[in-house]
This record gives sequence, C-alpha cells and structure tokens, in this order.
Amino acid sequence: LPMESKFVPGVPMIGADDGPTRIDALKAALRTFISRRPDDRIGVVVFSDHAYVVSPLTNDKGPLFEYFDLVDPKTLVGEGMTAVGDGIDTARMLLTRQSSRGTRNKVIIVFTDGASNLGRDPIAALDDAAAAGDRVHVVGVDLRDEQRRRPEIAPFIRAIGAAGGRYYAADSNAEL
Repeated sequence: LPMESKFVPGVPMIGADDGPTRIDALKAALRTFISRRPDDRIGVVVFSDHAYVVSPLTNDKGPLFEYFDLVDPKTLVGEGMTAVGDGIDTARMLLTRQSSRGTRNKVIIVFTDGASNLGRDPIAALDDAAAAGDRVHVVGVDLRDEQRRRPEIAPFIRAIGAAGGRYYAADSNAEL
C-alpha cells in the first residue's frame, strides 16, 4: 500500500479506507516527536527511487514543519521504488557535513512502508553507520503484511539491532 493509502486511527492500516492517509499520520506523529525535542537539531530526508534532503539540520522547528507540509506522495511523482540504503546514506551525509566534530548521539530515524528494492543495500548502509558511530532506528509503517510477502525484510530488521539501532513496528496511528 502506498503512503497515500488511508487508515483508521487505532485500527490496523491494511485495508482501511477511512481516516487520514499514512503520510498524513506520519507527518502528525513526526510533528509531535519533534515538538518534544526542543534542543535537538533535526533534518529531513525523503527517499523513493532516490534520496533527497528536504531540510538541513536545524533547531528552528517552524520552518521544519513548513517543509513537512511540502512533502506528499506527489513530491516524488514518477518514482515508486524504496531505496532505504540510499536514504540512510543521505541522512549520514547530512549529519557528517552539518554536525560538529565530537557531536555525540547522532541518530537517524528511518520511516519505511516497504522493502528496499532499489539502490544501495540497506544492511551495508547500517553497517557503515554503526562503524561511524551513527545509530539508525527504523519504524516500519504497516510492514507486517509486507514482511510475510518479502523475506528480505527480516534480515534487515535483524541488522538494525546488530548495528545498535531499534526497530519499531507501526501498524496503526496509535503505534506511530
């Protein structure tokens, strides 16, 4: 299911046709999360066939939220793949270029609704992040059904923990 699919808050997302889209629910959850991180510098990278920096690292949450308003499935029209490894690499590049030397706690949070099917191997990207001291946490947005159909997701989820990150399953608005 694409990110513009609908789901009912508090009900598993698969097959629902009421409620906000998955992308809108994700943006709302991110706004809440970011609002609770007043001292953190946060940037945004989106990915599909390619990865793009939407916002550089910033403490100014106002413009960051405005950038969120610009992101929707039409942003990447013509693209339809899931290049998770490229998304991780682009986020690491952003952290490397815009963080001070010695910055601790460089964290990347990846939200994905599908198995990586294009670009760099996401497990290799996780390994590189771990070697650099960057933690990568992944939120699987409605991935449970996809996991049953795509066995390559399981090794990726295991690799997240092995690289020092955590995996979170978000199959409903409440879990997101």
